[in-house]
Amino acid sequence: MRRAWVAVLLAVPLLSAAGPVKRAKPRELDPREVQRLVKEEGAILVDVREQEERREVVPGSLSMPTTRSFDDRVWDAFAASLPKDKTIVFYCVAGVRAKKLAKKLSKKGFATGYFDGPEQWKAEGLAVQKGHAR
Repeated sequence: MRRAWVAVLLAVPLLSAAGPVKRAKPRELDPREVQRLVKEEGAILVDVREQEERREVVPGSLSMPTTRSFDDRVWDAFAASLPKDKTIVFYCVAGVRAKKLAKKLSKKGFATGYFDGPEQWKAEGLAVQKGHAR
């Protein structure tokens, strides 16, 4: 009987680790690493700033304002539109909102990362574009 309980206790971590959702902690990334992920691996960039904040954007970024993410239907539809086999990288102004949404999306099984935003991007000598994200 004792052996049976030991076998069950040893199997429980294996069962939970083998589940379909792998939750990884979002990674803080520097802009050069983000650029590499986009070019080499097709990472998706997401701007989480509000409309009035977006005077400059990182080229190719999607838009998901943080306030819209509070609506579960909007958030779930947005998450469903993203490819699960790509890293999703969020940005805002200082990285705080970006980190929160990266954590939220990682709970759905996505690989996520974040960085501060366009000012950090420009400081690395990378181009931004005027206007709003898609």
